[in-house]
Amino acid sequence: MKTVRFVLVLLLTSLLPHTISLAQQKSGQPSSQPDKATPAPLLDDDPVSVLVPKKPRDEHDQNRLTAATMFAHGRLLFQQKKLPQALARYERAWQYDATSNTILTEIVPLALKLKRNDEAVRYAILAAENDHSDVERMRRIASLLRQQRQFPRALKIYEIIDQLQTAKELDFQAISLKLELGKLYFLTNQPGAAAKALVHVQKALQNPKQFGLSDKQKQQLEGKNGATYLVIAESLLLDGQAKNAQAMYRESHRVAPDEPLLAFRIARCLEKQKQPENALEQLELFFAKKTADQGIAPYLLLERLIQQQSQDEAVRAKRYLEKLQSLHQADPENQPLSYQLAQTQAVQKNYQAAETLFRMLLSEKPTADAHRGLITILVTQLAKVIADQPKTEPLKWSDEQQEVWTKLTSQLASLVGSSGSLDPLRDKLTKQIFDNQEFVSQLLIQFRTQLNLEVAADPAQDKPAEVDPDGEEKADIKSLAIAAALVAVHAQQWKDADTFFAKALEESGEKPVPVYEVWGLQMLMAEQFERSAEVFQQAIDHPSLSNKRSFYFLLAGAAEMAHQTDKALVAARKAVEMSPKLPRIHSRVPWVYYHAQQYAEAEKHYQALITKFDSEYSSSDTRDVLRQARLTLSNLCVLQDRNAEAEEWLAKVLDEFPEDIGALNDLGYLWADQNKHLDRALEMIQTAVTAEPENVAYRDSLGWAYYRLGNYQQAVQELEKAANDPNPDSVILDHLGDAYLKVGKIKEARETWQRAIKALDENAKESTRNKIQEKLKSQ
Repeated sequence: MKTVRFVLVLLLTSLLPHTISLAQQKSGQPSSQPDKATPAPLLDDDPVSVLVPKKPRDEHDQNRLTAATMFAHGRLLFQQKKLPQALARYERAWQYDATSNTILTEIVPLALKLKRNDEAVRYAILAAENDHSDVERMRRIASLLRQQRQFPRALKIYEIIDQLQTAKELDFQAISLKLELGKLYFLTNQPGAAAKALVHVQKALQNPKQFGLSDKQKQQLEGKNGATYLVIAESLLLDGQAKNAQAMYRESHRVAPDEPLLAFRIARCLEKQKQPENALEQLELFFAKKTADQGIAPYLLLERLIQQQSQDEAVRAKRYLEKLQSLHQADPENQPLSYQLAQTQAVQKNYQAAETLFRMLLSEKPTADAHRGLITILVTQLAKVIADQPKTEPLKWSDEQQEVWTKLTSQLASLVGSSGSLDPLRDKLTKQIFDNQEFVSQLLIQFRTQLNLEVAADPAQDKPAEVDPDGEEKADIKSLAIAAALVAVHAQQWKDADTFFAKALEESGEKPVPVYEVWGLQMLMAEQFERSAEVFQQAIDHPSLSNKRSFYFLLAGAAEMAHQTDKALVAARKAVEMSPKLPRIHSRVPWVYYHAQQYAEAEKHYQALITKFDSEYSSSDTRDVLRQARLTLSNLCVLQDRNAEAEEWLAKVLDEFPEDIGALNDLGYLWADQNKHLDRALEMIQTAVTAEPENVAYRDSLGWAYYRLGNYQQAVQELEKAANDPNPDSVILDHLGDAYLKVGKIKEARETWQRAIKALDENAKESTRNKIQEKLKSQ
């Protein structure tokens, strides 16, 4: 109740002059005018004076006062059993004073009592980071964060615990803490720090009696199958302590014996010690076991060791290939070995041998790596043919080259059939294909020919062959058509894409829904919104579609993006009718109004969404939908110059999600733009920038906050980073121009303001344009 008493003292102080007057009357002091209607004079007949604090209240003091007042109000609401309202007051109080442990200790249990568990966990984490009085609670929260794979944050709490316990002797609990620290340093790519922390664990395991460890405690520290020794060994090895790492690998082997695996690990240590001959001897012991347990890592190690032994690249390549072939001959069922041999054959341009191996791998166990490897070989061969042919003559393909094209289209179809997309190709191969316009053009021609979508020169080729040249079954026609469509989409050949998708639809028989879904989504992601809307409508109209809700939801989005607002609203409402209890489905209606700039309707429907679902806390998805709704309502208020309401919506987001990066940035920017709460604004925006340093909007906010605080040099630095984009936003450029002016760079300021005017959106307010033009006129 200390905080409450503080608030009461402040309230009493504000009434001090009146209280003194009453005291004088009660003391019986004589009055110069005994008339009862006349107030008694002040002591010594002094005139009334205003109390002036010795030190003016700064922003920090005001924030603490506001927090104390809100906390007192929360306590009162709690006593009145108005628990949700009390929690809201506590959470808002914490926004004003994030250093108050008292507030946090009230929030967590109350949130749990209200069954708002996710909320409770968020504040419990903050409590563990801010309040260091309960070490056991901090351990529990750190463990929870580790389980959630929030490694940096868990590490931060463990580091605090470690600092608190530095004066204590290393007992079992302290050593366990060092172990957790070491693991987290390792998981966050800090091998040096990991090795430093784990050396304590290593000493304790080597001398358990010295540290008072029981046999059971030692086993616990060792971990399952000696896992702790492995963490120590890996950390030491990455930290350059290969000899010590080798000793720890042997300890792991003592707990869980595995001679071949130990040999592989010793070989890794010897590699770091520049002993390739000895390392190869150990590696041979591993290879003799004929195991695939370690994936391709042993074969990559083999390559590095051979490179250490010779400076001649040709000699190294030949020796490495011969060794892989020898190993493969002895162990042909080893898939990682087969894959590495195939990759090596491809690198050395032994394409036929590589293709044979990749096809064998795909027949045994299709993987994205094998698909990608085979497709890379085929693309490389065909691209070379295109590059070698004269540009002035039409491309001609020999029978052998045509066979490669057939293999490529079939393989792409196989990849799409197993993965549903071309995503497994990854960036390098995707660029190799689609950066070559002639290659893509030829590829689409091949697809059309094989799908009988144009007349072939040879009547015998009117229909695709039942089998490919290797006697293997070809991919089914639907997969071939979808693969062709995806290639066309990536190449932005929209008519071809439609043609190929239509062919896939024709081949889908009584199950067209997956094709409609892929087709519509591909067009939506490619910003072909009208096409996308048409496809989703076709899917809805198809008699085989039983669950139309998802397609109505998608149709609403595509139609609105195509500026078909009426159609979008009809679809969105249809989706709501079919799923009235799903908040995310409901959210589509206000979004349509928002995108259509019908702000009054958007605001009304977003508020209705919040009213309908705000009491539901069992679903994290529901809370996320409402979080997004509040963020959007804030933006709606900003667009209508209702900043106070915009701030309140953002504050409500931060009540429930105290570390929401978007809300922190937006509220901080609003305050900075209005030149208020600047210290808090800067702190909030810095948090956002730390979380997403590449976000130019957050950088702009940071630069603007520095500008408002009068730190113009830092403002320029941050705003230049924000403007370092091919198409910077006009607001960012306007801010940068202002900052340049403050540091005396008038020429740069004018140039930047001119760029800002050019970058203005066509819907920008005329007043915005006029303000920038006025700046130009004044300089």
